[in-house]
Amino acid sequence: MSEELHAHRLGEIFRDARQGVLDSQGDGLRAEDERQVFQLWRDRSDENWGKILSGEIPLEENSIRVLLSLLIEDVMEEAFSRLVRSGKEKLDLESVKRVAQEKAEETLQLYRDLVRHSKEVEAGMLPFLKEGASVTDLEKEKITQSLQRRAGKAIFAYAQEVRNMVETQAENFPALPSEAFGQLHEDLEMLRAIIEAMYKQTGRLDIESLRGLDFGYDARDKQSVLEVAKENYPGNSEVEKQVRENLQAALENPDAEVPVLKKGNEILAYMYFLKKESLDEKEHIYAGGLNVNPKFHGLGIGDIFIERMVIEKAQNFVVDAVMVPSVELLERHLEKTGFVITGMKKNDDGSFFYIVELDQEKNKALSSKHEDIQNRDAYKKIEFNERTELTSSEKEEEVQKLLDDGFVGTRYLRSETGFILLFEKRT
Repeated sequence: MSEELHAHRLGEIFRDARQGVLDSQGDGLRAEDERQVFQLWRDRSDENWGKILSGEIPLEENSIRVLLSLLIEDVMEEAFSRLVRSGKEKLDLESVKRVAQEKAEETLQLYRDLVRHSKEVEAGMLPFLKEGASVTDLEKEKITQSLQRRAGKAIFAYAQEVRNMVETQAENFPALPSEAFGQLHEDLEMLRAIIEAMYKQTGRLDIESLRGLDFGYDARDKQSVLEVAKENYPGNSEVEKQVRENLQAALENPDAEVPVLKKGNEILAYMYFLKKESLDEKEHIYAGGLNVNPKFHGLGIGDIFIERMVIEKAQNFVVDAVMVPSVELLERHLEKTGFVITGMKKNDDGSFFYIVELDQEKNKALSSKHEDIQNRDAYKKIEFNERTELTSSEKEEEVQKLLDDGFVGTRYLRSETGFILLFEKRT
């Protein structure tokens, strides 16, 4: 087959693959969104990715997914083109579509991580800036633009990795996080530390100062609290709806305690406590709804709430709560706060919460909370690798079986391949 025919056939395959992307991932994409996606795909650049990351070019997540699919297919097309011309690769439409969409999903996760880290760094430098501080708006803008450019370059570096792997016909594609993203993460953390140190020297109200702020709530805060909840839980999943409904009920309950952390008129974070009837002689209190304003994520405000509120409550109460399955929350609450997993609560849509408890007296009897746990056969372990979802049905069943057998989840431990949930039988 001539090079011209190879190129023609390759073009047909990738046109079909792109149509497959729209058919499978573009449901609900409006015509104007589809036009915008294709325009961005044609005019792709580091600068445009920076604008997407910053929100200057607003895109729905589904549009971003389609755009990333097209980007990955584009770099693959170039690689496949070279292979086809050399006669080294057979053309297979289904495998092209499958691999491209898999890579698009991984790259979408990379995009989410980049956005999260970019916002955390920006949050670290923008809030609480005192009047007269020497950091100018222009300097802040330059820092933000630098982050966006780095993020755009990291995405394209990953696309280049994919292309290189296709060209060498390697069986395994690069695993996330890519080397480029790992370096970006380190750069962001270093930059954030520099920014915080700089602001402390120039009059910035640093996070330690928040420990002196008052926690209070009155009825006028209600609407602002609900707006923060809607920003953190905007969707219509069973979990998100339940979180919002529980908060609404707590705000309307005269017996609820609702601590709110504010600076001026701005709500930084909030949570609520409700007294509970207990089946034992101890007094129980339910802790729920801990939410940090998205503008202030990454500053440790949630840790201050845990320190000032939850751990203090645990001096006089058994603290009960539910927790969305999340690696970050498990690490924070099992390792730092002292909660243990005592049960699971299933929702109608198949999702679930962990039921957790902080009982300081019972914790004293749990050796896994205090001792060297490397070689103790009395403990049960459930291992998760980097690609295993906490919510996978298989792992959910393993956790439920241990809970039914009288074990409680006591520790979150990092491992070489992912992490481990440790369980101990409570006597």
